[in-house]
Formats: sequence, C-alpha cells, structure tokens
Amino acid sequence: MRMDGYVVRLPFHSPPSELGDSRESAIRRFNSFRTFTNKRNLRFILNIETFMQEYLTLGHMELVPKHDYAKREAYYLPHHAVLRDSSTTTKLRVVFDASAKSTTGHSLNDLLMVGPRVQRRVINSAFL
Repeated sequence: MRMDGYVVRLPFHSPPSELGDSRESAIRRFNSFRTFTNKRNLRFILNIETFMQEYLTLGHMELVPKHDYAKREAYYLPHHAVLRDSSTTTKLRVVFDASAKSTTGHSLNDLLMVGPRVQRRVINSAFL
C-alpha cells in the first residue's frame, strides 16, 4: 500500500509481453496531435502541459529515460485531448486509446480481462 492509496495490477488474461512495441505508434500519434495543437491557441497547450504534469506528480505515469527504452517492459498509451470551452466543470478532457494496436497486432484492451456488463445495452433499452 502506498501512503496515498492502493496500487493494483492490471487484470491481464494473457502475458503483457504479447503487447509488443507501442512506442513508435504512440510517438506518431503524439506528433500528429502536437501538429494539430500548434495550430490552436496557447491556452489549450498550457492546459495539456498542466494535465501531464499532474499525471506525473500523481504517479499515474512515469518518464522513461532514453537509455532505458530497450531495457524496460513498458506500454506507451496513445492519447489526445479535447478542449470544450463551453464546459463549466472540465474544460480539458484527455482520452486514452487502449484499443491502439502494437507491433504484435494486440492492444492493451485485447489482453485485459473483461468484467461483467454494468449497464443495459442501449439498443435494448431504447425500445422499452
């Protein structure tokens, strides 16, 4: 147990080593997103930087030194941000893409156990 809460492992049904390499794909996605954000306003970029710093501070992610890229077993999770100025609560929302395929053709979602459905299917409830 950490001082600020519990840490649990992801519930894999297959070995995480089956994920393959996701770094290059995540970098391509990040560079594409960065090109897009450079065309937007400075406030958007500052909001993203603040979010990323908070994620680091909270321990939700960690920096991987360049000399450790090949040595570490790591999964790089592609993401993008959505800015909604009209929102009164959360103006910036970061969306992580755990369905992105790695070099082996598997995604993080592919290798994780799936729990029971907690919501009724929309198509069934739409006609009730």
